[in-house]
Amino acid sequence: KRAVCPHWLHGRCTAGALCTLQHQRKAELMPICTHFLQGRCTAAACPYLHVNLPAGAPVCKRFLRGYCPAGAACPHKH
Repeated sequence: KRAVCPHWLHGRCTAGALCTLQHQRKAELMPICTHFLQGRCTAAACPYLHVNLPAGAPVCKRFLRGYCPAGAACPHKH
């Protein structure tokens, strides 16, 4: 299981153990909060990464393949 289940992040996954996606928050699997990047995230318990990246940062190829070992320390967009 590589990617984090977006339904699970919001408490709405009905597949349970049969879900093919990860049901754990792991920094190396989490996408960056797009609202945070735009300065608009107001969720106190936002499940997505809040990291500051340059506007022109490239997309992380490892993350696109399902796993980036750098997690939140990666200089590329997740």
